[in-house]
Amino acid sequence: MDSSEDYINQNVFYFLVDNQTMNMKDHVYPDETDIMGSDGAVERSSFEKWDNRTYKFSNKDQYNNDVSKSPDDPTILIDSEYDISSDRIKRFIYLVAMMQGMVLMLVMNACYLTSTMIHIVLDVEAFGALITLVFHGFILLADLIIFWVNPLMPWVTAGFNLIQGTCCLFLMTVISITNGVHGKLFFLAVIGLLGSIFGMSNITTFALVNFAPINYLGSFSFGLALGGLIPYLITTLLRYVIVPGKCECVYYYRMLFLIGLVCLMTFVNGIVLLVYLESPPIKNHYNRMITQEAGSVKCTFRNGCKGLPYCWVLLLINAILLLNLFTFFPGIIPGIWDVSVNTKVQMIGIIQVGLIITRGYAVFMPKKAQIKNKYVVLLIASTNFAISSYFVLEIMYFKNMLLSTLPARITAISLLALNCGYCLAYTMTNLDDSIPRSLSTDVRTSTTMMFGVAIDIFYALGSFISQLLLLYVFK
Repeated sequence: MDSSEDYINQNVFYFLVDNQTMNMKDHVYPDETDIMGSDGAVERSSFEKWDNRTYKFSNKDQYNNDVSKSPDDPTILIDSEYDISSDRIKRFIYLVAMMQGMVLMLVMNACYLTSTMIHIVLDVEAFGALITLVFHGFILLADLIIFWVNPLMPWVTAGFNLIQGTCCLFLMTVISITNGVHGKLFFLAVIGLLGSIFGMSNITTFALVNFAPINYLGSFSFGLALGGLIPYLITTLLRYVIVPGKCECVYYYRMLFLIGLVCLMTFVNGIVLLVYLESPPIKNHYNRMITQEAGSVKCTFRNGCKGLPYCWVLLLINAILLLNLFTFFPGIIPGIWDVSVNTKVQMIGIIQVGLIITRGYAVFMPKKAQIKNKYVVLLIASTNFAISSYFVLEIMYFKNMLLSTLPARITAISLLALNCGYCLAYTMTNLDDSIPRSLSTDVRTSTTMMFGVAIDIFYALGSFISQLLLLYVFK
């Protein structure tokens, strides 16, 4: 047996079209002619590395001389400089993932922070809980609409970011030219519009992450926490440095500055996302996903229900965390506490700092330092019930007592934030591993999308409970 035949017998080359959809029995083996030259000699340099999602020539001239395929062909073999597995592309992917999560939460937390100040600017009664309810209600409505369509729309996701920036411009206009009850109604209308666009952007971003060339849920989750921290830092800077004071005009300028920053960031993120999607390896990857895999995927509630039982613990963790958090935050805690508006904004900031600390730990610390048992995480999440009980008792019975002091309140909301931050990041980073690879692509995708819809249901339900408590309990 000559050396070429010996090499072929000892080295079997295969590739996986997608490690989420194929088993070992589906391996495809190339022909001998694929790895042998015309003279029978094996071209070892042409198959230097095989990746589970991308494959490439290491011979640059061979790639450049292959004119039989279009540069946009998703099956084209990519040079190492443009390979998705290269460090340069990976860093770009992680940066984009973090920016996506950051901008999503920038929009959401800007709504929370403005809900504590808008009633002063419009000269009406406080309606922070109603703002949260309208915002999350329209998010849920948009999610349900997009769910029936193929949610993998990468370039449309970039467009949604640009539309969100336009909605922020509408908010600034409403704040500038309206007041009173009419101003309140216009503000709620724009918040509803912003919520619907945010919901579409949210679920399409979730699909973008799910079908990414590499798993960047960790960076995306950290970006979510970062997007909660930045508005707090900006409002603190505004309060003490840029526009200090307590008059009505001060809150007006702070809100304009904050919403203007969010508007700018959404436009920048949309442009960066377009650049990211137009880079050759990323564009080829998503074209292949759309034409070969995701394009044929149909998200249905029936398929989603087949996969959700496998991740029911993660779903329960999210339900406990989000229902407890948004039942009280931001409409009740710190909305109805008898403290100044500046102090309320600071308390919202404390919650965001707590979220980013534990999210950062869950994302960046090595796996050996993480909690490995999901039932332990469920137990940790359940301690939120004790914190929620404290809030109820403190508001109704502990007034002017030790448990009603500012340090006690700050301790409670800090524990709530630290708890939620770690557990939410845990569910995001472990969702993909919880769904068995043996399930069909339709079931896996429907399950992932339904998980995202369920999270928004918990957001909206918590906001609805908050509004009921304000109307009938904490009058």
